[in-house]
Amino acid sequence: MARAAARLGLRDDPHWPGGLDAPIRAGAENLSGGQRVRIAVARLLLRPGLAFCDEPTAKLDPVNAARVRQALWEASRTRLVIVATHDPALAALADRRVNLGDAPAERQAA
Repeated sequence: MARAAARLGLRDDPHWPGGLDAPIRAGAENLSGGQRVRIAVARLLLRPGLAFCDEPTAKLDPVNAARVRQALWEASRTRLVIVATHDPALAALADRRVNLGDAPAERQAA
């Protein structure tokens, strides 16, 4: 657990004093969206099996986005990782890409 947290910058996050020992309030209300994403990716690294990720780098600064990209790429060497993303650097790491393109005009007006 400590290694996964360190890989994703959770042990030394200056905005999360206490790191892994910091209390997390109900609903994780004291965590930022980026911290929540990095915790989710760390948990993914600790479990075997299929991984589905929806925009895993969207709420991250460049350094933490790079950490998440690297972690997901490494995870993909031993399991199937499916990612929905607008991050071209993350998409470039994929063995296969499916571009869904633009939605038809009648669906965009939601």
